[in-house]
Amino acid sequence: MGLRSPRLGRSIAIDPDGNVYVVGYAWRSFTSSYDALSLSYTSNGSLRFIQWYYTGLDDCLTGIATSPNGHVYAIGHSVYPAEDTYYYRIIVLNISKTDAVLTGDDT
Repeated sequence: MGLRSPRLGRSIAIDPDGNVYVVGYAWRSFTSSYDALSLSYTSNGSLRFIQWYYTGLDDCLTGIATSPNGHVYAIGHSVYPAEDTYYYRIIVLNISKTDAVLTGDDT
């Protein structure tokens, strides 16, 4: 899956069909940053998909929720430096029930 240490799962949710969703982040050396990721597994543990979200900054998904109709939503943040401080951008993702991220907003 291309995952290397360190990596961290931050939240887990199960949809009405029993599919499992995990969100978090992992260090990827070729981007030289932490990148957010979402993974989904079937109810028997088979990997359905892995999806990365990266802006070139440090990105992290920290929460996930499912709705009764099968929609899956994840939230997190990107961190970017500016002079003597750091700024955070909110990440909101609608994760498809079948394969990967449908939409995202980092503003």
